[in-house]
Amino acid sequence: MAEKLKHRLADISAANFIGELVAGKPQQLNKPHEDKLKIHLHENQYLIIGANHNVNPLSGSGSVDWSKVSRVKVHHVGEGND
Repeated sequence: MAEKLKHRLADISAANFIGELVAGKPQQLNKPHEDKLKIHLHENQYLIIGANHNVNPLSGSGSVDWSKVSRVKVHHVGEGND
């Protein structure tokens, strides 16, 4: 899992915007945590990140627009549970 985590963090660092990520099959979490993404690492292990702008970019529907997010904060590494 540590090796996968290293790769996913490198992917995040290399991306201009989080919306560019495909590795780890990023999925937006459901309410009330819809400002976070769950990225698969290994088996049932995930990296949970959140948009971390002073004012997060929002889509027309009011949810985070991941295609414009360039700053994130790591919230959790381990078993993924919404």
